[in-house]
Amino acid sequence: MAPSGSKCQKKDRDRIHIDDELTVEIDFSGMHINLLYALLGTEVRYKGKDPYSISLDQYNITKDDNRQMTKMLLLIALNADGERKAINAFRNWLINEQDIRQALPDLKDTTIRPIIEALQNKHEHIKDMFFSGVAKELMTLDSMILDEIIEECLRHNVTVLPVHDSIIVQRKYGRFAEQLMKDAYEKLMKTTIAVTTSPISQGLGAFMPNDYKKRTKRYQASYQRWKERKTTFHYQKS
Repeated sequence: MAPSGSKCQKKDRDRIHIDDELTVEIDFSGMHINLLYALLGTEVRYKGKDPYSISLDQYNITKDDNRQMTKMLLLIALNADGERKAINAFRNWLINEQDIRQALPDLKDTTIRPIIEALQNKHEHIKDMFFSGVAKELMTLDSMILDEIIEECLRHNVTVLPVHDSIIVQRKYGRFAEQLMKDAYEKLMKTTIAVTTSPISQGLGAFMPNDYKKRTKRYQASYQRWKERKTTFHYQKS
């Protein structure tokens, strides 16, 4: 059991079992972005299927790193109560993201602002919410939705672990939890949202990470973690 107040990192969630059973993690898609659109009461959606997807063809950056970077920048923009604070917070985040940082020419405002503008163009209907600190209000809404989900799970004797805007349940309850999350969101927001489900527990070290490439420190670290688990723990292959 983790110490009180500690956080379960994403890399460790594949080790989570509930009553010795495999689990799944079910996640709301673009939770805060979709909440903003729902609050505006507009039928107009963001461009494309992914709220965090914008074209950055001018940079030699992978698709996954591109999405990770733009998602972080968009969430920071909704949290910060000013553009300067947002840029500084984003720059500080980039310092620890070696792969992404190396794909950018530099970390100057002249490099960061065009990315912000691309996000504003994608989300023209909510761009006035950027740098407004609105995320604090959105956190209240998503906690209300999660409360509804947790209470309903308890009514059905389903153990649930909340993780930000996602939940972890035993794999056998995956379909039930998916529908429950959609219903809870629609009940409060009067509109629909997509959810994504990922199997996260395969046994301790029982699977080989997909396509780990040794050219980056992040992949090397992930590969090393897998090897350590595989040699340290006894597991049952699925």
